[in-house]
Amino acid sequence: MKPCLLIFLPALIFCHINTAQAQQPEDWRTFVEQLAEEEMNGIAIENMYEELLQMENNPMNLNMVTREQLENFPLLSMEEADAVFDFLERNRPLYTVFELRNVGLLDIKTVEMILPFFRIGDTEKREVRPQVSDLLKNGRHELQSRFDKTLTQRAGYGEFPDSILERYPNRKYRGEDFYTSLRYSFRYRTKVQMGITAEKDAGEPFFKTGYPKGYDHYGVHLIVNDIGHFKTVALGDYRLSFGQGLILNNDFLISKS
Repeated sequence: MKPCLLIFLPALIFCHINTAQAQQPEDWRTFVEQLAEEEMNGIAIENMYEELLQMENNPMNLNMVTREQLENFPLLSMEEADAVFDFLERNRPLYTVFELRNVGLLDIKTVEMILPFFRIGDTEKREVRPQVSDLLKNGRHELQSRFDKTLTQRAGYGEFPDSILERYPNRKYRGEDFYTSLRYSFRYRTKVQMGITAEKDAGEPFFKTGYPKGYDHYGVHLIVNDIGHFKTVALGDYRLSFGQGLILNNDFLISKS
């Protein structure tokens, strides 16, 4: 009997470990990483990741979510979004997010992956106007800086005789041989989004005499949702997304993002 137990216990432990691994919930970050490994559009993947991260930090209320919100959710196809909304219409109010497992068109992996993006809340919309202090305290601030420099010197950065420069004044670059940028962004839930971008291309002067503006490009954007009679108000540089692809939204970039 003892030798049998010695053989049986390791086998039981091995089966338990495999079962636990198989039952680990599907993570949306793993899904996005798989899309990136398949060499899909890098800009679209980055935009999708940022959108999902923001949605995870501000989950949708299943008792108030609209069909349009579900159709714009990147992890659901149009058919799946319609199936979820039809289920919600028949069963609201919901008392737990795990009731999504009863949506017939969704498999268990899809349900586990989308659960972090939903919550259970009131069935009535309550208008709450955030104070400026709440915006600054609870908003998400992000600061990015970038510096690029090539190791091989380009011809435009070399030394030229004055006679050559008099004849060809654009042959020598006026600025330094590096690219640099500084970006600040602020986001408060789904209500407010703003940002400032400053960029300097390689060869452009950077805070030199005669060029007081510093960076050669500045961009500002402000987006406010649900303000008065307007659903969305956007000022400055912005990005537009049209339609929904088979897996994720198609992005069309306008100016600098």
